[in-house]
Amino acid sequence: SDASIEQEQKNKKKELGDIMLSPMTSIVYESPHKLVKFPEILKEIEKSYGKLPDPVLNTFKLVEIKNLAKRLKIKEINLTQGGYLIITPYKDTNINSLYLVKLAEKGSIQITPDGKIYKKDVKNLEEIISFLKDLLKNSLETKELSP
Repeated sequence: SDASIEQEQKNKKKELGDIMLSPMTSIVYESPHKLVKFPEILKEIEKSYGKLPDPVLNTFKLVEIKNLAKRLKIKEINLTQGGYLIITPYKDTNINSLYLVKLAEKGSIQITPDGKIYKKDVKNLEEIISFLKDLLKNSLETKELSP
């Protein structure tokens, strides 16, 4: 009944504070090769519910980082207090090694003998996302998908 649905939504609102998503709100992946555009999703949510708290925004950013890491076949990502981004790729990573060499030659990154990638002066999640998107744009996966 409508009353029980309303009560269920009120209970969910209590659990979530002021942020209440309707039961119809969902994120759907249309294709494994298409990245979810989180900025667009966030704009829609903010249009409906107002400005989201930083912890919620950071959660979306972390999900985006995890999605990018999965596509690039990255095992681990760390950000040190000193601002070093450390990326540990899997052996069968989609990261283009020739592109990494170019970045290393320019001094943008350092690559250790065990394959870890170090990037210094990374300050926030947005910079991690930007770097991972750059790696994806130049990745082996992208090259394989190209006609």
